Amino acid sequence: MNNIIKTLIISSSLLIGVQAAAEIKPINSIAVSVNATAITYGDVDRVVNELKSNPDNQGIPMQTLLQNAKMTLIERALLVEAAQKMNIQVTPTQVANEIERLAKADNTSVENLYQQMKAKGISKDRFHLEVTKNLLIERMMQNLTDDITIKDEQIDQYIAKAKAEGQILPNGQPFTVYTIRRVLLNAKDQQSMPAVGQRINQIAQAVQQGTPFENVVQRHSQEATENGLLDISDGMLPTNAETLLHQMQLGQISPPIASGTTWQIFQLVSTRTEESPEKTQREAIRRMLLNQEQQKAQQQFIMQLQQHAVINEY
Repeated sequence: MNNIIKTLIISSSLLIGVQAAAEIKPINSIAVSVNATAITYGDVDRVVNELKSNPDNQGIPMQTLLQNAKMTLIERALLVEAAQKMNIQVTPTQVANEIERLAKADNTSVENLYQQMKAKGISKDRFHLEVTKNLLIERMMQNLTDDITIKDEQIDQYIAKAKAEGQILPNGQPFTVYTIRRVLLNAKDQQSMPAVGQRINQIAQAVQQGTPFENVVQRHSQEATENGLLDISDGMLPTNAETLLHQMQLGQISPPIASGTTWQIFQLVSTRTEESPEKTQREAIRRMLLNQEQQKAQQQFIMQLQQHAVINEY
């Protein structure tokens, strides 16, 4: 998850944070309404406490912290609403797995995490709801940016411009190259995704029944590759596919994976470490440009949500 997503998703520490009421307003009173979502003074106070606990925010006036807290909660409400409109789903199992991950990150048990929540006035149901919202936002933002790629021409243009302006190019580090075979199917839009999903599930069943994967790739994949093989590195697959790739053994074939407006199945053929100075430098530039484009897309999306939102402050 990149930096902008981190600034918009309430962290575990914030949820555990002090739930002190604002001195002049009851904590359950509405501070801001965002379309159909109500943000209470208690919500704002929790985010303010999180901001105050950050050493980088020391010395910032309280009024500024209050406005930043409200903006964070407004953006969060808009993103959750957008995820729901896109029919993005999060299962109870995914929520339970995320809570277990949060507990491990805090070096505690799930039960102790619940007790910490209870002590701070946050019920188990409320905690589950907030974790669900976090996952909805994360899934939606991943879908928004997973289709973004950086072409060789963009890297060439960056290098040429940097040299012309006398800028220092970033140093590269050795990185892993994954060689895969892939069946990639594109959908026109989100409404078409279920139908394309049925098609790729049929392809997956054919592979399970013994059809050679190389033949399936040549017959069904909608991307051009050399001999059916594709070299990729981190950041070139959707987040959910990349996570799975890191867990796969050579020769293993993934299940169908959906992201954005694509479905894919891939086989891990081989891996190698790239150490060429030129290639590692180009990879460093690619990742930098990719991060910039992802943040740009997310910022534009949030601005569009804000422009069409009905926001009232009380």
